[in-house]
Amino acid sequence: SQELAQSRVRALEAERQHLKKVIAASDQEATRHGDLIQNVAAAQLIREQEKIAAAKICGELEGKVCSLEEQLVNKDRLLQSMQQQLHESATSHRCIAADLEQRRAPECITHLKSLDTLAEGVSANPGRSGGRSVG
Repeated sequence: SQELAQSRVRALEAERQHLKKVIAASDQEATRHGDLIQNVAAAQLIREQEKIAAAKICGELEGKVCSLEEQLVNKDRLLQSMQQQLHESATSHRCIAADLEQRRAPECITHLKSLDTLAEGVSANPGRSGGRSVG
């Protein structure tokens, strides 16, 4: 009966040692999983911060793009207005030249024709005026 009791004690002690190992392994695994969870949470926080920063940058860029588009539209309108004025000026010069030709004033005609040629050159090549950009 004492041998049976000692045998049971040894069996219980072996089971106890086995359970200690299982508990220790489980604790290590739980610690590893906890570390992974913390890493994932930190990565999610960083990702959220990056999303916020990206949204802010996109908002700023969108505003700048809209402003640039508006400036471009305004410059296009100004250019069209200038081209219209140039066209009207060239038409006016042609009328004056025709009138002067009828009156026989050759030096004025030559000057107006050179202005006419210059105006046509600028109209045909918008965005350039004497080598400078218009704007």
